[in-house]
Amino acid sequence: MLTAKGFEITGFDPTYEGDNPAVVKKYFASELGIRAVGIVLRHVLEHIQDPLQFLLRLKEANGGSGRIYIEVPCFDWICEHRAWFDVFYEHVNYFRLSDFLSMFGTIYESGRLFGSNTFMSSQSLQA
Repeated sequence: MLTAKGFEITGFDPTYEGDNPAVVKKYFASELGIRAVGIVLRHVLEHIQDPLQFLLRLKEANGGSGRIYIEVPCFDWICEHRAWFDVFYEHVNYFRLSDFLSMFGTIYESGRLFGSNTFMSSQSLQA
């Protein structure tokens, strides 16, 4: 969708099985020299062992500028609805809105998607 609108994108996914040349089949690393105005982490951060360190590496690689869109399962919703099926081994972290408020200096927008069990926010990397 982004490329159709004229954006240049690069994705990182070591398990990617498709043939899109814009997707690099490895984990993101700052040594790759990628800089971006916008970063999208859609259902990524809950799989990262040390999410704060990962976000700091993104900030460093991006020169501290740009915005980041993050979408993760919403732990508040999981607890409120006792949706324990949403807690499973592939997720090493769960997040609440308060977690993002403590990690970022500015949150421009936040909300819930997909039946209200996914937290979405748009933050500044200048945290």
